[in-house]
Amino acid sequence: MKLKIAILFLLIMPTYSFRPTNNILLMKMSKNTKPIHIKKINSYVKITRPEGLPYEFALPLFGSYLATKSIETLLNPYAILMGIISAIIASNSMVINDYYDYKLGTDKDKSLKVLNKNDLTTEEVLYFSTYLGLLSYYLSSLIDNNFIRHIISNTIIVTYLYTPIFKNIPLLKNIIVSLIITQSPLTGALIVNGDIKSVIPAMTYLFNFIMWQELMLDIIDLDGDKKNNIKTIPVLYGYKKANIIGLGFLILGSIIPYGLSIKFILLQLPLILINIYAIKANKILKKLSLNICKIIMLISGIYMCRI
Repeated sequence: MKLKIAILFLLIMPTYSFRPTNNILLMKMSKNTKPIHIKKINSYVKITRPEGLPYEFALPLFGSYLATKSIETLLNPYAILMGIISAIIASNSMVINDYYDYKLGTDKDKSLKVLNKNDLTTEEVLYFSTYLGLLSYYLSSLIDNNFIRHIISNTIIVTYLYTPIFKNIPLLKNIIVSLIITQSPLTGALIVNGDIKSVIPAMTYLFNFIMWQELMLDIIDLDGDKKNNIKTIPVLYGYKKANIIGLGFLILGSIIPYGLSIKFILLQLPLILINIYAIKANKILKKLSLNICKIIMLISGIYMCRI
């Protein structure tokens, strides 16, 4: 654990800019410094993408329940702690991704981004990310399970490596995101010493549907990724082929978890039909489809809890 914290510092600290200052400069800075106000706090909240946090918090609890089939598990303090850690890591991944995208110039066309609006400085965002990363490490130290702590610490490190290293590697970037999210139900099952086999169908489903979601996001970002020379599947092969690959993941996610279960497949059918329409009409799916995906995944999760 200490070694991984040291690695985290090594990854973060070189990105800070330390410049010599004199007393006059410090006086000017102190005069211009304003207390944090509501707008600043809102900017910190916005950069974490709070709309996704309920899902991130719920995934470990979802795994805990599937592994025990006991409603009391949802009140287990360690399961709740795992949900909090999951939400913090997810928030940090958004923060550090925005930081790197801004520094690399890949988000310059997105005027509503916090950094593009100058609501926060790059230094503030980086400090915020550092605090979130350290908080994640501290909370993981409260868990008496080395395997879970290794999963958490490795995930934190990968979030810092994702944008500068993995984001420009086609398909691998999508796989990494899907694996990180898929680990949440697993850690939830492990934290309550539940039956790991019970969460495998959910993990399989989640991996494939997140792969689809990531491919659709790449299609939406096609023009911007082309300008910034980011090699995604849609950039390399076009959005129609990316839609076809996405459909493959939808079908795998619909069949592998429970075989030819008609009820489960029917739950996924609306999204499959939307994807087929996009392929036939040669269209790019909008973010509305991603919202539909979240609803279908939520309903599917409820279904998994009931069977």
